Amino acid sequence: MSLSNTENISFSDKPIEEDNNLINETLQTCVICHDEITSLYQLPCNHIFHVNCIEIWLKKDENSKNCSKCKDPYNEDELNTILKHIEESRNLKLKRKLKEIESIKRNFERSLKKTEIKTENKLHDEKKKFRDRKKKLKDDYDTKVKKLEEENEKMNKNLNEEIKTKKLKLSNENEIRLEHINKKYDL
Repeated sequence: MSLSNTENISFSDKPIEEDNNLINETLQTCVICHDEITSLYQLPCNHIFHVNCIEIWLKKDENSKNCSKCKDPYNEDELNTILKHIEESRNLKLKRKLKEIESIKRNFERSLKKTEIKTENKLHDEKKKFRDRKKKLKDDYDTKVKKLEEENEKMNKNLNEEIKTKKLKLSNENEIRLEHINKKYDL
């Protein structure tokens, strides 16, 4: 029942597309407001008007209960039915729009959740990399400290050996000197 880029509300069961005269008529202007017809309503006499125009015409002009084009009269029940159809159509359109918005919201929430999960995974990966890097740095530090301690211990050992050797040498030299002095002075 719909034409491209239009909202169609039809009073009759006959779709607008089935009648070429009606299709041609949709390309014309609304008799009430004289604008190009975009949102349609087909009266029981098969004439088409803007939904808003027909609604305003029916609610506002109590004296004019005839089609603006062919002047066919409508009784109160028919007018109430037309207004009811327009209201139902609006409600249906609003429900569709609401479903569309809810669908967009669900898609957005899913997308947001996926992004959240990706971000959490990325953060987890970055934390793991940080922990691994920290552990490696600590291991490297511990290895270097151990190596330095070993080198220091080795140097201390060598120094102690050298000191011991020099002490011994000095002691030996002192003994030799003392002996030499004793010999010299016959002591």
